[in-house]
Amino acid sequence: MKKYIGKAFETLFNIKANKIEKLLKDYRLNDLLITPGIIPGLTIEQHEMIGVLNKWTRAITAENFSYKKNADPKDTARYLYSLIGGRKSEIFIALLFNKNDELIKSVRLAEGGVNSALIYPQSLSRTAVEYDAASIVIAHNHPSGHPEFSTDDKNTWQNLRENLKAINVEISDCFVIGDGNFCSKDYPYPKEFNQSASTKIQLDVPQKRNDLQYRESLSHRLSSYTNLEKSVVSDIALKIAETALNESPNQNIKINGPIAAAQEIERIVNHTGADSGVLFLNTKNQVIGNKTVKIPITDCQRKILTANALKHNAVGAILFRRELEEKPAGTPLLKNSDYTAHNAIEKHLKNAGINLVDSFVFQQQDDQFVFVSLNTESTESIQLSQSPPKSTRRNRT
Repeated sequence: MKKYIGKAFETLFNIKANKIEKLLKDYRLNDLLITPGIIPGLTIEQHEMIGVLNKWTRAITAENFSYKKNADPKDTARYLYSLIGGRKSEIFIALLFNKNDELIKSVRLAEGGVNSALIYPQSLSRTAVEYDAASIVIAHNHPSGHPEFSTDDKNTWQNLRENLKAINVEISDCFVIGDGNFCSKDYPYPKEFNQSASTKIQLDVPQKRNDLQYRESLSHRLSSYTNLEKSVVSDIALKIAETALNESPNQNIKINGPIAAAQEIERIVNHTGADSGVLFLNTKNQVIGNKTVKIPITDCQRKILTANALKHNAVGAILFRRELEEKPAGTPLLKNSDYTAHNAIEKHLKNAGINLVDSFVFQQQDDQFVFVSLNTESTESIQLSQSPPKSTRRNRT
C-alpha cells in the first residue's frame, strides 16, 4: 500500500514516490494530508493541491441530503423525530450547521439503553471541527415517549456548551424527542408537533454540493497540473481518500514515561529540524500524530492547536520546545513562560476533552539530548541518534 500511495503522490503532485514511502514509515497518510508541511521541499502549488485532496477526503463521508434550519422549533422537532423518534433505546445525535444555518451533517454520537446514553464531549468537539460547524443542535430521544428535561439532560447541555466555547462553536438548541411531542430551549415543557404535517420540511443539499465542488475542483486543477484525464485523477484520489479514512492509528510508538516521550521528540526534531511542537496521543498513550508549530501565546493560536488535536482524534497531547540559547552549566532549562504557556494551553485542551499530559524543554549538548519535563522538573538526557543542526528550519504556523 505504501508503494501505491507513493506512486499516487508522484502522479498527482509530482512528489517523488520514494520520499512519500520513506515518510510513511514514521507518519500516517492522514498526517500527510492534514499537515502537508511534513513533506520537505513542497511548492506552494503542491501544498494547495494536497489541501484540496484533504478537504475532499473529509467531504465524501458526509450525507447526501440536508435540512435547512427553520425558526420554528416544531419543524426541527419533526425532522429530529424522523431520525430518532419511536426508538427502543436512547440515541444522542447532533445537527451540525454552517454559517448560513444549513445543516452540514446529522451525526449519531451515542446509543444507550432505555433511559440513558453516554456522550463524550470530545466526540462532539472533534466532529464540529471535522465538518467546520458554526453551530450545533443536540438532541436525544426518550423511549418512554415522555420528553421532560431531566437534571442530567440540563447538566450535559451546559457542559457541552462550555466545552465547545474552546473552538468557537455554539450550541443553539437542545431537544428531547418523545412520542409526538418534544422539549427544547424555547419549550421547556412538552409541546406537541404534527408527525404527518402537510407542510414538508425544507430540504437543501449544501454538503452534497460542497462534496461535488471539492471533487470537481480536485479533478480540474489536478488534471491540468498533471495532464491526466479527470476520471483518472478522480480514481487515484478516491483510492487515497479511502485509504486515509480506513487508516488505523500508529501502533508502534507508545509514551509510557519521560524517556519514551523524549526519544520520540528527538526523532521528530531530527526529522524536521523544528524548534517546538506537539505530540498527539490516543487513549492508549500511543502517538497518532504530531505538529511542529510555535508554542501558542494567543487565544487564537491555542484554539488552532486545539482544533489540530481534535482533527488527529487525540485524547492527550505533549508540548515540546527547544532551547536555542547557550547557557552556563547548571542553568535550569524551564522558564516561567513555559509554565504560563502550559497552563493556558491546558485550559483550552481540557475544554475540548483533551489532556495536556506534559511539556518538555530540551537542548542538544554535544552527543546528548538534555531535557526536562514540567511534571518532574528533573533534568535527564538520552544519547542522540544523530547530530542535526541546531535549527534547520522555522516552524510552520
